[in-house]
Amino acid sequence: MNSPAEAARSSSTLIIATPDRLIGQIDEEVAPACHPEGVVLHLSGALPSTILARSRERGAAVGSMHPLQSFTDLEKAQKHIAGSIFACEGDRPALDRAHQIAVLLGAQPISIRTSRKPLYHAAAVAASNFLVAILTLSVDLMERMGMDRVTALRSLMPLIRGTLENAAAQGVPEALTGPVERGDVNTIEAHMTSIHDDCPHLEEPYSILTRLTIEAAARKGSLDSATAASLVAMLEKFEG
Repeated sequence: MNSPAEAARSSSTLIIATPDRLIGQIDEEVAPACHPEGVVLHLSGALPSTILARSRERGAAVGSMHPLQSFTDLEKAQKHIAGSIFACEGDRPALDRAHQIAVLLGAQPISIRTSRKPLYHAAAVAASNFLVAILTLSVDLMERMGMDRVTALRSLMPLIRGTLENAAAQGVPEALTGPVERGDVNTIEAHMTSIHDDCPHLEEPYSILTRLTIEAAARKGSLDSATAASLVAMLEKFEG
């Protein structure tokens, strides 16, 4: 096949697997060739099915299906797709087709509301991209105290895996451990002092994440309001 329009003419189900910025353009190209009762899906996690407006105008049912997984290359994608969640939304026929495709791939389909898709994608970014950002922060701190980055990450991996296993088994925030959860104000103050003195560019992200951890510990019920207030007041000294 030489064009998206040819693909649309030859199949009752069309999947647009392009960068987000091109989906609307492809929709314009395929719409005139769409089967009137066909299905057009895209794979974006951020964009809603409504971006396929031209195909819908031509009578096709439109939807989206997004694998809730991180793919760095084709081999890893093939390995990890089975067992992943596929978040699906759109017109009922398109939603049904997306669910069928997900099941054929060994994935588990779920339906989400089109209007809430930005929140869904923000959650996915927080779980995947922010995790890498947090690991970068941790490795940076290890490097600052004298460990090379490869050894640092290798040293942290058992802790990371254990934390993820605890979260899977116990839920969040129940799996939270550590000095904030214990209310160790002096320990966190020592962290902040050392970061302030040795690597001040990491002070703000560490403080922000500590505030989020305070909120998680309070939700867990392991941190009383007075100790939480003391932790926040200590952080404010550095933030000011």
